[in-house]
Order: sequence, then C-alpha cells, then structure tokens
Amino acid sequence: MKNKAKFGLGALASAALIVAGLVVTPGAYAVGETDTESDTIGGEVKDVIIIQTTGDVNIKALPDAGGRISSKSHDVIVSTTSTGGYTLQARSISPSSLMANVNDPSTGFAAVSGTPLAPVALGNDQWGFRLGAMPDLNNVSSTPYNFAGMTNANQTIKTAGAAVMGDVTKVNYAIKAKDLAVGLYTNEVLYTATAQ
Repeated sequence: MKNKAKFGLGALASAALIVAGLVVTPGAYAVGETDTESDTIGGEVKDVIIIQTTGDVNIKALPDAGGRISSKSHDVIVSTTSTGGYTLQARSISPSSLMANVNDPSTGFAAVSGTPLAPVALGNDQWGFRLGAMPDLNNVSSTPYNFAGMTNANQTIKTAGAAVMGDVTKVNYAIKAKDLAVGLYTNEVLYTATAQ
C-alpha cells in the first residue's frame, strides 16, 4: 500500500510539472514571506539638433570648347539647443568624389583640388562647391569665384558657438563642362551637424 500511495503522489506531481512547465520544490517557499525588488528610474536631458536642406541641386550646362561654368545652390539649415553651438561637416557618400555619369560611372566631372579654406578656380570638366552668397552662374566662360572639392572624407564647412534656430548655410555647387558627353551626372553629398 505504501508503494502504491507513493507512486500515486509521484504521478500527480509529475503531471503538475508538465502542465505548469516549471520545476517546483515543495516547501521551498513558505506562506506569508515577502520579496522585494527596487529599480532606478532616471531621466536624461540632452541637446537637440535638427538639420535639413532645401532640396537637391540640379545644374544645367552646355559644353563648349573653352569650357562653360554653371552653378546652383541650396541651403543647409540647422537648429540646436546646445549652448556650445554646432559643427557642420560635408562629404561625398558616392563611391568616389567623381560626379559620375549615371550610364558610365567611370566618366564624369572630377572634384576640383581646392579646400574650403583654400578654394581654387574650376578646371575643365571639374566640379566643386563654395560657401556663402554668390549668384547662380549660367554657362559663363569665366568667374571670379573659386571652389573647393567635395571628398569622401568629412570637411568642416561651418562652426557656430551658441544655440541657434534656423541657422542657414548657403552651399553653391558648380560644374565646368567642356568634353564630357551629354547625359546626367550625379554625386551624393552627406551633411552632418554635431552639437558641441
């Protein structure tokens, strides 16, 4: 009889474990005991920074034996609550700094060799950018404006030393067309604004 009773209890316990899906040790927890858990609740106040542009830049050019320069611009607009201001950087995220023909990516406008601090004149079949006010150029043979080359490495194009709302940086892009075939040429530029 003892054996039968023991077997019956074991079968019951086993069924309970299968249904519950838990391993239970009888008598491990006494009725009336208390368990506690504490958690830290925290909040963090951070600077906010927002960047946007006024859209893509589309430059139209007519190639010429002497080279013709055309340009268009857009605005990069930054707002930040950081009292230290922000840094604005730009770089090409295309495979190279070439403004490449969409049908033949091995050909295109080469990036001019200038930098934002030391811009240079555009050569034939080159492209570049310039910061600040300047008029749009429309197939002109020459211009007094110099340009920087857009590379695949970040270049700092602006710093601001205080919190700003809607701070505008005008970025002008230009090409000088001479020998390149008629077609569409593109390069993708990434702007990054970092709160300081």
